[in-house]
Amino acid sequence: MPVSSEEVSFKAGTCKDLETYFSNSVKEGSHYTVHADHKRFLKEGGHHPDVNHMMINLEPIVFNGIILPPGNLFRDDNNGGFHYMRPTAFCFDQQYSDQVFGKEYRESIGVEYHHHHHDRIFDLFSSLIHQAA
Repeated sequence: MPVSSEEVSFKAGTCKDLETYFSNSVKEGSHYTVHADHKRFLKEGGHHPDVNHMMINLEPIVFNGIILPPGNLFRDDNNGGFHYMRPTAFCFDQQYSDQVFGKEYRESIGVEYHHHHHDRIFDLFSSLIHQAA
């Protein structure tokens, strides 16, 4: 995947609200997928202008020589390059995400967890995460 040589601000568009936007988009069915470097990425449904250039990988990818599991946040630079921004809670299944980010974090992004019913956005990533392991 091509690494951008442009400068990027980590201040804009990397807050935890981003996971809320993606989660809401999946719940509403307004999310969509795009392909970059022959890999699938999730895009938010366009409700939030700050998120327009953000995407989350749906498959394991190699970025700058590092293998990243599904669920990481990237920003495209509109010139064919990409910036790695950060891991998201979606890198993990819901239960493990609570251990990594804290239950309060999941609750703050509006993702519900019940032992027998997982939130749909985690369902998108869960099978891919296990394939990458």
